[in-house]
Amino acid sequence: MVFKNYIAKFTLVFLFHNVLSEDLKRSLTFVIDDTISMSDDIDQVKSKTIEVFDAVLNSKASEIEDFVLVTFNDPDVELRTKTKEEQVFSAKLNDISVHGGGDCPEMSMTGINLGIEESRPYSLFYVFTDATAKDILLYDEVQRKALNKFIQVTFLLTGDCNDRNSPNYNVYKKLANVTGGQVFNIAKDQVHKIMNFIIDTIKDKTVKLYNWNFPAHVDENITKQIPFSVDTKVQSLTLSLVGNNSHIVVKDSKGNEVKTELIMESEETHIIKISPAVAGDFTAVIESTGESNLDIKAITHVSFQYGFLVIPPTTVEDCKKAVSRPVAGKKIHLTVELSNKGNDVELQSAEILDLKGNLLEKKQLRIIKKGDNFYVTDEFISPSDMYRISVNGIDTTTKENIRRDATTAVEPWNKEIGVYDSEIFDSRYVVWRRNRDYAKTKQSKGGGVLLAVSRNLSVRERVEWRSSPEDIWITITQFGKVQSKRALQ
Repeated sequence: MVFKNYIAKFTLVFLFHNVLSEDLKRSLTFVIDDTISMSDDIDQVKSKTIEVFDAVLNSKASEIEDFVLVTFNDPDVELRTKTKEEQVFSAKLNDISVHGGGDCPEMSMTGINLGIEESRPYSLFYVFTDATAKDILLYDEVQRKALNKFIQVTFLLTGDCNDRNSPNYNVYKKLANVTGGQVFNIAKDQVHKIMNFIIDTIKDKTVKLYNWNFPAHVDENITKQIPFSVDTKVQSLTLSLVGNNSHIVVKDSKGNEVKTELIMESEETHIIKISPAVAGDFTAVIESTGESNLDIKAITHVSFQYGFLVIPPTTVEDCKKAVSRPVAGKKIHLTVELSNKGNDVELQSAEILDLKGNLLEKKQLRIIKKGDNFYVTDEFISPSDMYRISVNGIDTTTKENIRRDATTAVEPWNKEIGVYDSEIFDSRYVVWRRNRDYAKTKQSKGGGVLLAVSRNLSVRERVEWRSSPEDIWITITQFGKVQSKRALQ
C-alpha cells in the first residue's frame, strides 16, 4: 500500500456529525487483538460482558447508546458488531477465534481506525493488545479522526514487544495523551481487574478534572505532592497513577489522609476511588519510578462541549453549526455548550492552553440567550500548534468557582492548501482545488455541504474543508451516496 495516498481513505461520518449536541449518546468501543497470545486476555473480557451491560442498563446516567467490537490481526481487521443488544455483543465476542501472531508488532492502528469510524462522537474507546503498532504511518490519520469525534482512546497493554522506546510503542502514549485516554501496562492475569475500572467509568457521566505527565529517567524515583480542588458538583473521584512502583495517597487541607477505595494495584498501575467526594482543597501524594502519569476523573453533571465558528453566532441554531477543528492562524470564535443538570452554573471565561498546560490566551464567554446553555467568545486567532480548552464559571447559588477541562486536544488545520477560491459556506470553509473548473454549486439537504460538477471529469463531487489538509474529493452518484474516494494529484 502506498501510504502517502492512504490519507484519502476517510469516512463521511467524521465530516458531518454535530459537535454540539444536547442529547449526547456515545459508544463503548472495544478494539481487540485476536492473535493467539491474546487468548487469556479475551477470555477475561468475555467474563465481564454481563457486568458491562448491567452497568449501562441499570444506570439512569450512563450515556452509552451502543457497543462496538473490532478485532485486528496481521493483516486482518474486522468489525464484529455494532449493536445495542447484549446477546448479540456476547455472541460476537464469544465467536472470536484467536489465530496468527507469529511476529510482533501488529496492525493495531488499522483496527483503531476502523473502530473510530464506527463509533459515535465522544465515545469511550478501549484497545486490548500485547503488541506495539506495526502500521504507525497511519497515526496522523487516526489522531485526526479521534480528535474530530472527541473520542478518548485508552490502551490496556499486556505486552510491548520488549521495546517501549520504539516509535511503535510511543504512538500509543501520544494518542492517549491528546485524546484524554491513558496507557495501562498490566499483567495477563489482571485484565479482569482493569475491566472493573472500565465498568465503574461507564456507569455515569465521567469527565477529566486534571492530568499530569512526569518525565523521568528509567530508574529515577518520583515523589511529588500535587494540589487539586474539588467542587460541590463532583459526586466521586477516580485517581489513576501509571508508572513503575506507583502509589497514591490523598490528603485533605489539614494533612489528614482521605479514605479511598482501591480499584486496582499492580507493578505499574495504582487506581483509587473517593466516593462520595467532598468539596475542598486536596493533595495527591504520589510515588513512582521513571516516567509517570497521574489522571483524575470525576463523576459530575457539570461538563461542556465545544466547537468553532468563523461567523459569530447569534442564535442557538448557529452554535450547532460549529465544527471540531479551526484553521491555524485564522480568526475564529469558540462556542461552548454547558451541560448543567441543576441550571445553577454560569460560565465566565475560556482558556486556551498549550499541551503542557501553559496559558496562551483567556477569552470572556457571553451567553447567546438567557436560559440557554450556549456561550461564545469574541474573535481570536487560532494557534497553529495543538492546544486544549478549559472553561471557568461560577455556581450562582454558592458563588463557588467551577472549572472544567476538555478531554481531547484541538488539532488545527495546519498545512498550506493551494486554493483557487475560498469562501464561507454555512459557517464552514469551502476549499476549491487550484486550476479546476467547476460549474454551479448546489447545497445539499441539511446544509454545510457543497456539491460541484467538474466539467473536466463530468462527475458530481462533494467538497468539505474538514476532510483533510490535502485536497480530497469524493465522487458521488447522487446526494449522500459515495461512489469512490481519492486524492487528486
